[in-house]
Amino acid sequence: MSRAGNSPLRARECAIWALVLLLIQVVNFSGFFVRGEVLAPSDLLFKIRPWSEHRPPGFTEPVNSLMYDPAMAFRPDFIRLQEALREGRWPLWNDLEMGGLPLLANCQSRVFYIPHLALRILDVDTAISCFIVCKLWLAAFVAYVCARALNFGVWPSRWFSIVWGFGCFAHIWAYWPITDVLVWAPVVFLGTEWAIERRYRKGFFALALGGTMLLFAGHPETAFAIGAYVTLYFALRLAFAWAGGLAPWRPIAIFAGAWVLATTAYASQLLPFIEYLRQSAPVEDRVDMPLTFSALSTFWVPRFFGTNAEGTFWDKNTHNANLTIQQYVGMAAWLGAAIAVANLRRGANATGPAARARVSALLIAVAASVLMAVDAPLLGWAQNLPGFSHMRTIYHVYFTLFALPLLGLIGLDTWFERPRKLRELTMTLTVLVPAATLLAGIWMYNERLIQMAGVREYVMREIGTAICIAMVSLSILAAHCLTRQRGFVWAILIAASCADVLWPVRGLNPSLRRSELPQATPLISYLQEKAKPCRVDVLGAAIAPGAAGNFDVEEWEGYDGLYPERPIRFRERLARRIWDKMYVVSSTDYYLNDPQYTELAPIGKLADRGEIELETTLDGIDVYRHVRMLPRARLVGTLEIAHNSEQLFERMLDPEFDPSSTAITESPPVAALPSGQAESPGTATLTVHRPEHSVIEVRAEQDAVLVVAENYFSGWRATVDGVDTPIFPVYYCFRGICVPKGDHVVAFRYVPSSLIAGVSMSAIALVASSGSAIYFLRRRRS
Repeated sequence: MSRAGNSPLRARECAIWALVLLLIQVVNFSGFFVRGEVLAPSDLLFKIRPWSEHRPPGFTEPVNSLMYDPAMAFRPDFIRLQEALREGRWPLWNDLEMGGLPLLANCQSRVFYIPHLALRILDVDTAISCFIVCKLWLAAFVAYVCARALNFGVWPSRWFSIVWGFGCFAHIWAYWPITDVLVWAPVVFLGTEWAIERRYRKGFFALALGGTMLLFAGHPETAFAIGAYVTLYFALRLAFAWAGGLAPWRPIAIFAGAWVLATTAYASQLLPFIEYLRQSAPVEDRVDMPLTFSALSTFWVPRFFGTNAEGTFWDKNTHNANLTIQQYVGMAAWLGAAIAVANLRRGANATGPAARARVSALLIAVAASVLMAVDAPLLGWAQNLPGFSHMRTIYHVYFTLFALPLLGLIGLDTWFERPRKLRELTMTLTVLVPAATLLAGIWMYNERLIQMAGVREYVMREIGTAICIAMVSLSILAAHCLTRQRGFVWAILIAASCADVLWPVRGLNPSLRRSELPQATPLISYLQEKAKPCRVDVLGAAIAPGAAGNFDVEEWEGYDGLYPERPIRFRERLARRIWDKMYVVSSTDYYLNDPQYTELAPIGKLADRGEIELETTLDGIDVYRHVRMLPRARLVGTLEIAHNSEQLFERMLDPEFDPSSTAITESPPVAALPSGQAESPGTATLTVHRPEHSVIEVRAEQDAVLVVAENYFSGWRATVDGVDTPIFPVYYCFRGICVPKGDHVVAFRYVPSSLIAGVSMSAIALVASSGSAIYFLRRRRS
């Protein structure tokens, strides 16, 4: 992609730069490396009960309140994953939320992502901290290797490594799986370029490796966005190459084959995920979160809208602060992109046809990425295409945030290729003039809102800072015109760019002393000591869903990006009327209520009926035990059949319906239905309860239905005395099986066929790709 005279990539060179990147990380995360802190947003828990009653001395408000997902979803998932790894079992099922939901099938759990094996030996908070540090280091190092593999020089590759790997986009999402996806984008691009440049074997394996890791990284929307626009770039590059006489069929075969291999290798995660999607609660066709006109300002002024850390975020009705700061790629990247674009106008004297084709294809793909990210009514049809329809609209811009540093790499490498004259800096006006004009327009458009928010001086200061950074970057480029010390100028530019992209994210990635991590409060400890399984309803205490999962407490609620459809619909359809009679089937042993809030449950009415009793008050929260709650596993003598789910819910809301003696289903089993003749159907005792496995000893006085108050979901299998028995839904969201009269041992095990098929496909892909790589390597050496 650059000059043919660049030296080849060497192991010593890589080792030196890897060490430099590590030193930058030591400075960047000095709290972790020097003071022994952990990179965790767990201080968010101190904002909610019961942890708010136990704030450490000198507690300050969390620096980034947007870290809800890492605290309430990702960390609990890592705890479940760690437990499974240490116990030597497959981490398939999360039994601590919503009556149970898939763990492996949830892509964001990243069960198969190789770095997470560290959970086997490290504590959760140390492991998570290592993940964050390592993913940023790896993003920078992979970017360097790929830039060198594309024949860029050492200094330009170092610059690209810093700007991409440690940039705002990577940093702002470092606590999310989005950054894990970003690590592998350069590898995907490298494989694509090699395929077009007729380096077919290298292109195939690089693209297959990058695509596989991109998918396993755990954020399908980001992976899809990057993959989609890389495919567009490939099609454009191929069209330019075809016009120059290259037959396109072999590059197409290599590109398509590599993605087929990557997708096949990903089958162990993909097939369970698809199965989960089919049974998940419906989502909106498209989350309306577009890139607005005003948000374009953050391409050049990253903190134009302020931040949560500073308490200056002023456009709260429109934006999430992370989604604005993420768009800043550094001023040097923009200047380099301007040079790359200017060279297109100057023709073959400036760059070769291949380089012009790459820049042209990148520019077209960038334009498509930005247009799809904005609220453009004319592109509504495209935004609702399969795959795009469930993406947040702004995710389309993620390719642009990768392509801009890449364009900057191309332009800066061209700038430093030979001695320059100062007048040639006018090439940068292709960016500076439009950017200044646009910022002026955005300022005037928002001036009244800025004035009302009282942040006029703050925004002016941020704009002034951006202008200063632009002038510094221009001065460094100008220095190349005045000295032949090319390496020295590059070093200054890299240092300045590093400061440029790290400064906007200051204070947004929290670290905590271990003594500041939230601990189990008296209330949480009280619940932990209860005999397991023990399910708790936490909403009445205003405890955020997912928070208790950090302490191994099973919630009736839960928090994630994807939920099973049946428990969600069960709650929505019964709503407040669930307290009439149907709540008893949920096997929720305890209800927590904070008396200072409006009661979500009719506490007085339930107490008068003798259904609940106050057991204790801890941390200012009342703990009620459900006296008449039906057991987790029980036998029922009568099974009613509803024609459909609507009729089923109508029947459950019928005052005459008695869930303690009657089960109801809309999907009847093939076996003979119980008659309900015996006075008591018998007993069921839960003897083993593990996330993916449970055993129940049954003594049935008649043919009966065994009801287990855990989520009905495909993949669960049941045996009665070792003989397979079909599972059917009861009360819409729980599991039921028919058991004959007598004593039996019933076992439930979660073994989804999608996982078996997926692992088999992944294994075949791994063996095939490894065998092919070894064959070609040996053939090359011979």
